[in-house]
Amino acid sequence: MAREVKQVTFTKAAIPKLTRGAAYARVSSAKDAMHHSLSAQVSYYSNLIQSNPEWEFAGIFADRGISGTKDTIRPEFMKMIEHCQRHKIDLIFTKSLSRFSRNTLDSIKYIRLLKSLNVTIEFEKEGLNTSDVSSEIYLTWFSAFAQAESESISQNVTMGKRRQYKEGHFAFRYKNFLGYRPGENGEPEIDPEQATIVSRIFFASPPVSRIG
Repeated sequence: MAREVKQVTFTKAAIPKLTRGAAYARVSSAKDAMHHSLSAQVSYYSNLIQSNPEWEFAGIFADRGISGTKDTIRPEFMKMIEHCQRHKIDLIFTKSLSRFSRNTLDSIKYIRLLKSLNVTIEFEKEGLNTSDVSSEIYLTWFSAFAQAESESISQNVTMGKRRQYKEGHFAFRYKNFLGYRPGENGEPEIDPEQATIVSRIFFASPPVSRIG
């Protein structure tokens, strides 16, 4: 009598789910040194995620030359949040809380949003993980410190520029000012080619009407 063989059906639920890992990187300046720093972050986290067999690579989101004080001006950050809302990411790595956001309210808002979506954030510098319930109070402190640091840097830069203006020194933005170029002595000089364009614009403009 032939022995009956029981057929076993494997479902998707029986397959262990890989943690979908991503990373967020940001530098606030587009200078070459900062570009190198961003490239290093992208390379580091790409290797970190893809070298773990229990993780599935979900992408690297990187904003270059953008401040962390506002969320809406960071396209890659907002794209990452959208992917989380679409349940494409389970774990996010970032270098520090200040890289994630320099605005305390935004930082806490997104940390809580991602926690509600079961997305964990790992802050490498601070050694904090949002899956830990006790970490939120520390994240609040660090967020406040990051914002205060950003505001202090901004104030120092502003004061420095005002001091230079008083001394008669200023940065001439040639890219945004048509008609001039850097001279041999460092002073602005007329750019003949651009001057022709300025002349055409001036003489082609209609006369300004005066009222009264």
